[in-house]
Formats: sequence, C-alpha cells, structure tokens
Amino acid sequence: MWILRSLPATVAVVAFAYAVVLAVGGGSERCGGVTIEPVEPDPTAPYRNGRAAFSVEVDGVSIPYRLMTVSVLPRQEVELEVLGADRPSVCADRGDLEPIDESRWRWRAPRRPGIESVTIATRRSSIELRMLVLTPYDGRKRVKGFRVGAYEREPLRGDPVYERPRGLFRVDRDDVDLALSPHFRLAPFLSRQTDDFPQYVLVDTRLLLKLELLLERVNGAGIDASTFGILSGYRTPHHHEKSGNTTTYSRHLYGYAADIVIDRNGDGIMDDIDGDGRVTRRDVERLAAILEASDLPEYLPGGLSVSTRARGPFLHVDARGTQVRW
Repeated sequence: MWILRSLPATVAVVAFAYAVVLAVGGGSERCGGVTIEPVEPDPTAPYRNGRAAFSVEVDGVSIPYRLMTVSVLPRQEVELEVLGADRPSVCADRGDLEPIDESRWRWRAPRRPGIESVTIATRRSSIELRMLVLTPYDGRKRVKGFRVGAYEREPLRGDPVYERPRGLFRVDRDDVDLALSPHFRLAPFLSRQTDDFPQYVLVDTRLLLKLELLLERVNGAGIDASTFGILSGYRTPHHHEKSGNTTTYSRHLYGYAADIVIDRNGDGIMDDIDGDGRVTRRDVERLAAILEASDLPEYLPGGLSVSTRARGPFLHVDARGTQVRW
C-alpha cells in the first residue's frame, strides 16, 4: 500500500511502501499508523449515518461518508482534496499517488480494470474510496459477450451528462456483494437482464451520495430504514428497451437513477409507512414529501417521481443535476 503523509511545508512529503495487502471489504487495515475498520452495509444493525469526521472532494464532488465508490477509466487522474482534517494520511493499494500540497493529492488509476482503493485517514476518522476502474467502452452493442445495446450517438440537447459512457464496470460473480457506500451494495444496481456473469454496470457517485443523504432524512423523520430497496438501478439500453421503455435518454442508462422503496422485510414491495394497514400511493407520497424537504448540495438536484407498477408504488430518484418533477 502506498502512503503519503501531509507534513509541514518545511519538511518534504515522503512516499514509501507499506507492507500490507489491502483486502477490499476484508478485515481492518492501517494507513499512516491509523487502524482502518471496514465500513460494510448491515441491514440488521441500527441505522447510523456512516459519516466521517471530515470530507474529501473528488473532482468537485464532496464526499462526507466513510465509504464511497468512484468510477474511473484506466490511467485516469483523479484529484482529491481533504477538507476539515489536519495532517491526513493518504494510502493507495495500487495506482500512482502523489501530493499536490498539504491537503490535495492526485491519484492515477492503473491500466487494468478492477477494484482499487484509496484511503484518507486521520487519528479521528477515515474515508475509503473504492475506485472502480472501468472497462473502456466504444459504443458496441456487446461487451465481451454481454449485451449492452445501443446508446444514442449524440447527447440530449448537447448536454454532456447524456454523452455515451466511455467505460462500464465489469462485474464477476464474486463482486455482487461489494459495498459501494455505508448502506448500499452493488447487487441491487445491476441490470436485471441476465443471471450470467460477467455483467457490466454503471453506478454514479452522485446517485450514491443522494441515496445516502435521503436515507439520513428518512431516518431523521422517524422512519426506521437501514437501506432502500432498489427495484431498478442501472439498465442497459438493451434491457431498457425490452422492458417496454421508450425514453432513450433515461438516467437509468447512465447510472444516475434508482427506483426505490422502503422494504424492511425484503419482499420487493413498499412498506406501509403511514400506518393505515395498507400499502398505497400515499406511502410513497409521504416518502417523496420527506425527500422534497431535504436541502441538497448543488450537484445533487435531479428527478423525483411517484410511480406505480404491478407490485405497488415506488419512488424514482436521480442525480441528473437539474431539478425535474413528473
């Protein structure tokens, strides 16, 4: 594990190899002399928000949680700025890590797609960034035999958030239980088109941040929920079309959207949260009202819609960057 420690300006920053193998999702590790305990979603544990004592800004997005996932292309450079922490240590299992100044670092992803880790640690707290190094994608309808389908060639109204993805994350069977953030794992976000592996997926950091923040608001409103049930996360264009959807620029296709319910018993149906003994649209409308009242960072606005399917109502949320209601 490579470690860089922020030191006073009069002292050079020293990088050295730390004799530890980082096991993603495994036991405790150390970074700069600090023991790092893994943060894993546990639906049986009482809700805790999973926030760190500081935050880290990654390419303009502020991350306050002890675990968060960031998607990068091979050899892509990512700039990290630590906010609210004094003399943090920054560690990386692989890739190139270099200091910019006492609070900023630059990490370059390795060439090989896979799961990497960058950890920022202080004596009080730590943040692990799980870096999903994507498989480059050139727009073909299949990737390594997995049917993706066709993305639109031109972004909607020229908006770059609708540009065709440049990479997709390869998911092998052993990866499905990967923790993406304190309360969400990878499996529910997979496109539901096949049970075979490998599969490919996109889950944007902004969506995970929004889900975590909304989960905080729900628990703050007195509704006990350790996570949201994800009815639909990422959809390939192929699966999206086969499911009867005609919106070729759906945010689900880009990893920015999720259809969610509060589902504490795991039956895939929205719970009765208004206490009337029935599951109706009113339950989801109450959920939507809680979320509507939430103050969100400027990069997290997006779509919010109460919808109904054969098995009951659900809430669509996305992080497209502009506020939309329907």
